[in-house]
Amino acid sequence: MLGMALILVSRSFEGFLILDRVKQVKEVQTERSWVGLAVCRGLESVYRNDLNDRRLMAEVIGAPAAQVKSIFVYPIKSCRGISVSQAPITSTGFRWDRQWLVVNSKGRAYTQRVEPKLALVEVALPTEAFSEGWEPNNDSYLVIKASDMAPLKIPLANPSEVTDGVSVWEWSGSALDEGAEAAMWFSTHLGKPSRLVRFSEVKEMRVVDPNYARGYNVMFSDGYPYLVLSQVSDIYELCNLLKL
Repeated sequence: MLGMALILVSRSFEGFLILDRVKQVKEVQTERSWVGLAVCRGLESVYRNDLNDRRLMAEVIGAPAAQVKSIFVYPIKSCRGISVSQAPITSTGFRWDRQWLVVNSKGRAYTQRVEPKLALVEVALPTEAFSEGWEPNNDSYLVIKASDMAPLKIPLANPSEVTDGVSVWEWSGSALDEGAEAAMWFSTHLGKPSRLVRFSEVKEMRVVDPNYARGYNVMFSDGYPYLVLSQVSDIYELCNLLKL
C-alpha cells in the first residue's frame, strides 16, 4: 500500500481517502454532521464541516482498526473500473482515475445516470501503469472493450488536438480530444454522437470545494479525489436491496 491514510465520512457520502494505514477510526455524531476521525502514522487529522460556523468537536475513542479491502480505479468516467492491489497517489487522486470522459456533441459529459450503456464498457491499462514512477511509452495503451465491438486502443501519450467547451457539472474548459476513431467507437456503442476526451493537466484545473477539502484538485471526478465506501454498511445493504 502507498501513502498515509485519512478517512472522511459525512451523512451525504461526501468525503475522500488519502491512502493508506488507518490505526484508529471513530465516528462521532454531531448536531449537523458525522465526523470521521483517523489517526495515521502519528498524524492526527480531523475532518470538520460546520455549515453554521459553529465549532465541531471530535473525541478520539478506541475502536477496531479499519482495513482497506480493495482499490478501484476508473480511467474513463462512468465506465467499468479496474481492481488494483496498489495505486500511485497524485495531486488529483489515484493515477489514471477519471482522466478520460465521454461527451456528447455539445461537449457535455455523459454519465451512467443518462447513458447506462457506459456500464458495459470495460477498460484495461498495462499492469505496470500502477507502479510508482512508471511512465508510458509508444507501445502503451488504454484498451477499451464492449460486447459486439472491436477493441479500441488509445495511446497513453497525450493527444495533440485540443477541444474547447467540455463541461462536467459546474466546470467547463478545454480537454484533449482522442480523435475520430474513438469518437466513432463510442458513437456506435451509445447510438448517438459522442467523443472521448482526456483531461488537460497542463492547461486546466478543477478545484475541490474548499468547504470540504481545501487545497485539493480533481480531473473528471464528480467532486473529490477519493471516495470511501463501507463494505458492510453500504455494499451489503445495496446488495440486499437489489436481492443480489
